Amino acid sequence: MTGRALSLLLLLTLTACDAEPLDADLAGAEPATDHVVRVVDEVERARMEGFLADRLRPQDIVATAVLAGGDAVDCVAIEQQPTLRHLGAAAGPLRTHPADIPEGFVPSFDGGEDLVPVVEQEAVCPAGSVPFLHRTMDVLERFETLEDFHGKVPAHLGGRDAATDRFEAPTAAPRLGATSSHQYAYAYKWVTNHGIDAVFNVWTPNVERGSEFSLSQLWVTRGFGNDLETVEVGWQVYRDLYGDWDPHLFLYFTPDNYGPGGCYNTDCNGWVQTSPTATPGMRLTQSSAAGGNQVAVRIAWYQDTNRDWWLYYESGWIGYYPRALFDARGIRDVSSLVEIGGEIIDGNAVRHTQTDMGSGALPGAGFGQAAYNRNIHYVSSTRQLRDANGLGADRTDAYCYDVDLSHDASWGYHMYFGGPGYGPNCQ
Repeated sequence: MTGRALSLLLLLTLTACDAEPLDADLAGAEPATDHVVRVVDEVERARMEGFLADRLRPQDIVATAVLAGGDAVDCVAIEQQPTLRHLGAAAGPLRTHPADIPEGFVPSFDGGEDLVPVVEQEAVCPAGSVPFLHRTMDVLERFETLEDFHGKVPAHLGGRDAATDRFEAPTAAPRLGATSSHQYAYAYKWVTNHGIDAVFNVWTPNVERGSEFSLSQLWVTRGFGNDLETVEVGWQVYRDLYGDWDPHLFLYFTPDNYGPGGCYNTDCNGWVQTSPTATPGMRLTQSSAAGGNQVAVRIAWYQDTNRDWWLYYESGWIGYYPRALFDARGIRDVSSLVEIGGEIIDGNAVRHTQTDMGSGALPGAGFGQAAYNRNIHYVSSTRQLRDANGLGADRTDAYCYDVDLSHDASWGYHMYFGGPGYGPNCQ
């Protein structure tokens, strides 16, 4: 794998059981269920409190409500949402829907045989307002700094030493797995494009530590070095960020190669919310069952003719990233790469994490057991929906997490991916 491809993957998951350590000597230093306070000092705490005070001003909140999944939200007057206030004229006029849709894009989703679509959320906010997750210091103080809270991968994770002797004179030592903190299994296609579209099944992966995450996502990207830019979307389990072990709809964007300019969901200025129902960061209320119903969602990015990056989720367009966030070397006018798959963070300094990717099953387990992305399409340079033929695949370590590409008449181009992490061949 090239350094370029690896840098592109510094990207980019209801209830998961907290796994018991396999051995007391191997247990990580961080309890999985304790609330950890990591703020470096009182100056940084004051910065975080100032950020919260400015993010959603009291005068802009018209009501508070609770979504079906239990998330508390603040209902903000749509014209006074943070991104529009901070970007001002640069964001352009508020748009409520894309200027156009790709040729061949049918804005509906039939779950298909044996599939159960996610139940749609009813509007909870008054007309003229949109929901934003209610944020408190209880979440922010799990991070060292405000920049760490906004970052894709938590900065406080420690690395592992692959050369450490963890076995006492074995006849045949178990195979060591990947030692990087960020691990993935994904598919990709280099092609000039204006978006990507696919169907995901949602799972309840075990995530070993609150500072680790597991996710399934699709994303578009373009640029090199500090000019690398992406918009990302999928489902994610990340207790430090959401305060629970459930999967959440997540977004992430970066205008500066995962520097300080981007963030998750609506936690900095960038996302423009238009839907009165689905909002970034919300808890997903259903998940797939091994050998049972497969809960599926349809997700797409589309850059319309205004060059805004619009998100389609489940049954409608829910908001966008304005063109003004990006530059000509990045995704302001076009994307050059579409990617889709899974990612985990390994924060264990002694052994490989037990955190699942996808369902926790390797791709060979197949339908009803493994996580998948199916009916994968990209939006061509002429804004036509195209089959994602010619996909490539990559993974950090196939013994820990893997990906398998395929094609058939009903699912088109699709993939199974994931794995259990720690095991006989992933130590």
